[in-house]
Amino acid sequence: MSHDQPTDHEERERALDPETSCIVQAPAGSGKTTLLVQRFATLLARVERPEQILAITFTRKAAAEMRQRVLKLLRGADALQDRDAELSQAIRVQDRRQGWGLALNPSRLKIQTIDSFARSLAGALPLGAGPEGRATPVEDAAPLYDGAVDRLFERLRDDAEGSTTGLAQEIGRFLMLLDNEAAKARRLIVEMLARRDQWLEPVQTLLNAHLEDAGSVAPALNANVRKLTDAVIEDIRRTLDPDLEEELHWLVQFAAAHEGPQGAFWPTAKKLCMTGRGQFRKTLTKREGFPAKCKEEKECALATIAKLRNLGIAEGFAALANLPEDGLDARQVQDLVAICATLSLAVLDLNQEMRAEGRTDFTQLNIAARQALQQDGAPTELALALDYRIRHILIDEFQDTSSSQFELLELLIEGWTGQEDTSIFAVGDPMQSIYRFRDADVGLFKKAKDAGINAMRLRPLQLTVNFRSAPALVDWFNQKFERIMGDRDDAESGAVRYHRSNAHKPAQLRVENAADQNAIGQDQAETTALPSEAALEARVRLFKKKDSSETGASGEAETLAQEIQELSEADPKGSIALLVRSRSHLPDILEALRRHGIRWQATDIDPLAERPAVMDLLSLVSALTDPTDRLAWLSLLRTPWLGLDLPSLEQAAELQEFDLAALRALAERLERDAAHRLARLTASLARWLPRLYEEAPRTVPEAVWLECGAPAAYAEP
Repeated sequence: MSHDQPTDHEERERALDPETSCIVQAPAGSGKTTLLVQRFATLLARVERPEQILAITFTRKAAAEMRQRVLKLLRGADALQDRDAELSQAIRVQDRRQGWGLALNPSRLKIQTIDSFARSLAGALPLGAGPEGRATPVEDAAPLYDGAVDRLFERLRDDAEGSTTGLAQEIGRFLMLLDNEAAKARRLIVEMLARRDQWLEPVQTLLNAHLEDAGSVAPALNANVRKLTDAVIEDIRRTLDPDLEEELHWLVQFAAAHEGPQGAFWPTAKKLCMTGRGQFRKTLTKREGFPAKCKEEKECALATIAKLRNLGIAEGFAALANLPEDGLDARQVQDLVAICATLSLAVLDLNQEMRAEGRTDFTQLNIAARQALQQDGAPTELALALDYRIRHILIDEFQDTSSSQFELLELLIEGWTGQEDTSIFAVGDPMQSIYRFRDADVGLFKKAKDAGINAMRLRPLQLTVNFRSAPALVDWFNQKFERIMGDRDDAESGAVRYHRSNAHKPAQLRVENAADQNAIGQDQAETTALPSEAALEARVRLFKKKDSSETGASGEAETLAQEIQELSEADPKGSIALLVRSRSHLPDILEALRRHGIRWQATDIDPLAERPAVMDLLSLVSALTDPTDRLAWLSLLRTPWLGLDLPSLEQAAELQEFDLAALRALAERLERDAAHRLARLTASLARWLPRLYEEAPRTVPEAVWLECGAPAAYAEP
């Protein structure tokens, strides 16, 4: 393969400078993992102890891959590039010089997931300091949250019996806000408990302020509302040019003069330009202040709205709609206090639930990790010790960092000044942020890029070379996604602008057999040409959504299968990826692939255990081994190769056991066709059931399956 340097090789060299802290934006296919491993190896070749380097990833798979690649460098394996060969030699020399013995002690390489690192910090807290203690973290903490809500609602009953101090009054007010819908309240509280690390501190601050001076809460809240409103408005105004803002002012004034919405300018502009569902209006009526007779003015207003739509500022207007126009009144403040009190009590009950169950969630580990590093606003002894031990931090997929994880990082490097031998290396791609469901805040990438992390200033680097995709595909990505994502970054809204990539892969890709690489010359190596540039161009074909004919869903699936078959024939060694928007689109496509004999591989898309034949075979095995398993027997009798009708199944459901005698007696009571079907099964069972535990486990089920003609029932036409 060509060893030509990529066009962004200078940026890559800067990223490996161990004395520079960097934040690297690395788009898809740019070799991010390779760069991360090389940075780790560069640092490993110069530190006194491997524990001085901490690499943080977001998944166990990524951590394992990074660890394996570092160990391969340590062993001198897979050093395919000159840079890798140099690093391999350097870290082996340092390993021998320092006596680390990393080959025998790979655990000294601190490459962890963010959750694993948080757990190690939480484990340093004194026993009993929190609910996490030595509790076991669980992936699915929903049962813990439900248990906490049960405890919370129990407070209402206790209060009714006069055994509490009246805190249940706030819970009652909270429920009244939801029209006493307990199920809805439960769902909302459970959702909030899962992300309590984001709101717990401000909620407790508000409650403390309310207890100290209830009258001070409303002015403070309204000041924050005004500040937030001003920030949202300023963000919208930065997007508008003066002419468009002037058009918007005209639109609001015209509507107000013709009995349309009135009020503060920006909230009114939002009402006029957007529907209640958050979509820009495509029509204007008398209700918005544009009567039918004002056709020319209506066209001008709709043209202005179209310009706003093209600017992509719907999120800004939506944020404005969620803010109160006139601040909070006394009743609303009391409602907010009730909500905060309920949530705070729910957290207390969750802590009790976690202690009782001996389990915890990853959110609690994150909270405990921050507590382990800071108490009463000062660094703990653990924080000071880590400040000495950890000198270099590498963070993978930095775009998926949440606010709480960012705070943990800030606490971890609180003592760093940027002058000593310390460094931070963050790598990621805001365009690929996928952990929003875990409260990832892509705006933190821009924040760190612009302002650094604490005292550590990060040098921004931008990788532009795509090693993965062919030039035609990269050009198409650039053309389309530049228009989709726009050209503006915004930390508050999470808007991310598109960064163009350049393809490193040539029009012809030389593939060499590694086993023969040393035995033959380059000119003799096997070469496979990529499809032509024209063949790689993007094509769009539309199919009617609800049409089941050849132009609808089945037609789309058939076209996809034919396209895949043609691509496979043109490039037999190429790989093809098929993306769908949801699982509901898959059945027709998978069926079309089977018809064309196209083999495919996927994870959790079409599980073998969910295929009808496999499910019926499992019912057969369960029935054979347990004559009292009524569900298995009834499922078996309903299979397509036995196919008893519903009246027959109703009679079968009356049986207590499904032994051979009971099945024969049942057959005598059934109609002729059903009796004949059941007789075929009983005849086979009579031959094979006595040998169930004498033969190999597969023998009897297979014999019954074949004798009853089951394979023919699932044969494709």
